Amino acid sequence: MLPALLEQVIEAINGKRAWKDVGSPLSKYFSAYGYYNANTFKIGDANGNLVPIADVWGAKVPKKYQATDLDGNPKFPNVVQKQAEVLSQTLLKQITIAEGQKLMDAYIDSIAETKQEAGVLNSKTFEGKTNKNMTITEQVNVLENYDSTLKFSRSLNTKPRYKCI
Repeated sequence: MLPALLEQVIEAINGKRAWKDVGSPLSKYFSAYGYYNANTFKIGDANGNLVPIADVWGAKVPKKYQATDLDGNPKFPNVVQKQAEVLSQTLLKQITIAEGQKLMDAYIDSIAETKQEAGVLNSKTFEGKTNKNMTITEQVNVLENYDSTLKFSRSLNTKPRYKCI
């Protein structure tokens, strides 16, 4: 159980919060620790039909941004990451479903395409280190790791073991 959800449950047990205001246990699937693709993670709606969780909990995006490649990787990984961030907040009842949908709509209208283009450009520029299926955050983390490793290896003042003749 996520720490935020556990805190809400304890508050409800102690009478400081109404049970209806306690978040959903589904929040564990969409957190800072990791997340599923909200467009392929299905739950039952009010009519008993299986629908993507994003459609029910305020992170719905146009079909274009829901696409996956043949390996099941999202074609827009930054959109899926933003959906997980919004779902984490709506599932824990930190924001309303309507507020979550407004956040997603603003993200799609403003920077979704730009982040996608940047990710593809990074994967071409740093081929072998990053790929287009990584979010911008993941790409930056990988490149930071390369930089720190290179800096460390250059800082070692070791003498060569063998002399070249």
